[in-house]
Amino acid sequence: MAQGPENPSSEAQSSNIKSSDTKADSNRRRNRRNRATDDSAAFDLKGNIAVALYKSLSVLPLSTLRALGGLVGKLLWATNGSAAKVTRENIGYAYPGLSSQEQLSLSKQSVIESARTFTELAKIWTRDDVWLEKHFIEVENKERFLQHVNDERGLIILGPHLGNWEVMGRCLGIFCPVVTAMYQPVQLPAMDAMIKSARSINMKMAPTDRRGVMQVMKALKNNETVGILPDQLPLDGGGEFADFFGKPALTMTLIRQLQQKTGAAVMMAFAKRIKGGYRIIFKEPHADIYSEDPAVAVAGLNKSVELCVNVVPEQYQWEYKRYRRQPEGLPRPYQF
Repeated sequence: MAQGPENPSSEAQSSNIKSSDTKADSNRRRNRRNRATDDSAAFDLKGNIAVALYKSLSVLPLSTLRALGGLVGKLLWATNGSAAKVTRENIGYAYPGLSSQEQLSLSKQSVIESARTFTELAKIWTRDDVWLEKHFIEVENKERFLQHVNDERGLIILGPHLGNWEVMGRCLGIFCPVVTAMYQPVQLPAMDAMIKSARSINMKMAPTDRRGVMQVMKALKNNETVGILPDQLPLDGGGEFADFFGKPALTMTLIRQLQQKTGAAVMMAFAKRIKGGYRIIFKEPHADIYSEDPAVAVAGLNKSVELCVNVVPEQYQWEYKRYRRQPEGLPRPYQF
């Protein structure tokens, strides 16, 4: 049987639906672009304000910046925000042998010291190497460090978030002929430019991706020095669980891979805050970090960080949620 002509009203309805869908998709794309533009403008504004604030504070003496940081830290503690809560919980895990009052006292001092770290950055990010080196009051184990630098193999410097890690990074650039450090950009463009400018004075910057890993590997094979922050969750979500102060923590495997593939030496380093400036401390890592057993080597990395933290636990970045990823079946921390 021959088909009759299609219903004109049906065709019109279908056309209207398609047109409506197209307009809706177009509106959604436009809204997403507008939100992205708004977010970008907001980040630009925040970044410019932060840079202006840091540059304004940079005229103050280091002692005044530390006093200001102390006030900010006390305020953060008094308001019992996330930094104070996470710090108390982490210190409870790390130092169960301390009394409740001792844990509380250490937690408060840690929040204060963390605030001092960030107010100090007004100087660290805006002053040259001459100013900075004048504030290296003491350098511990420098001779051993320089022996490693001059050896016929690469050197991996692991700098935990202890004391002022930005000072430690700049210090490596002063002491070593060539240093490569991994760097993850911050979201605020103006701040990112400021930080990169400071770090690039005497360091090569490698991105925290596969290309950056290859850059670091090449530097080690050329018997150069690289600097890595070893105590944060792996960016790619990978890594292995290993005890950190007695509690499982997802730990990067990159250090072991770099060491095993290049035969590089490993040394720990941090800049302890003391009166008038900093004590630069170099330490040998725990021997397990060189183990060929992957699990033992990863655990050795955390043991090496612990050796440093125990020197000055109040200056560690305890407000970081180091344990937020846990093995399956274990309770999740930071439930507040």
